Amino acid sequence: MSSFVNLLIPIGFLIILYVIMILPETRRRKKYQSMLDNIKVNDKVITRGGVVAKVISIDNDKNEVVLETAPDKTRMTFLKNSIGTIVVESVEKIDIKSDNS
Repeated sequence: MSSFVNLLIPIGFLIILYVIMILPETRRRKKYQSMLDNIKVNDKVITRGGVVAKVISIDNDKNEVVLETAPDKTRMTFLKNSIGTIVVESVEKIDIKSDNS
């Protein structure tokens, strides 16, 4: 009976390790890959190096994207994996009520 308990402790530890560390990383990696697969031309992105640019073209065969920086229109070629995030610009609707008192 005690050998069964001694075997159960490491197995329980491995299950907890899987749930706490490996499972969230797998989910994060799938979400990141989905983001890379859904990049479109004219999306605003931020690279892992901090460059903010707009996607000009996508070459899925070479796994590359051409990015253009905003003010000086410099075009640079990056690997898709160097893109950190896609910038989502939300436009807030401002409701201005006229005060006719």
